Amino acid sequence: MDRLVESGAWADVALALIELELPDWTVRRLIREDGQWHCSLSRHPNLPITLDDTADASHEIMPLAIFLAFLQTRRLTTPAAQSILVQSVPTVRSADASSAGLICCENFA
Repeated sequence: MDRLVESGAWADVALALIELELPDWTVRRLIREDGQWHCSLSRHPNLPITLDDTADASHEIMPLAIFLAFLQTRRLTTPAAQSILVQSVPTVRSADASSAGLICCENFA
């Protein structure tokens, strides 16, 4: 890493950082469009993009787009972010079958 920084290979530094810090994640997409670099990181790059949960970032400078996607991924994978996601799902208390009138809601007609 030190040699990459000394040589100014910032894109390589950002990619090496992803490889070291987020071994389950990989670059899914890195494209330049309308003067912006767009970087997407993914855990499942073989899934169709509509089914994949990616961390995305954009910037005019390619290494910064990669690094911003890295930061977005870190935000998604921190324990605090995971606990927020877990707490956002409401809990449903199971009703006792003997006291709750069970109803079949299917229409067999």
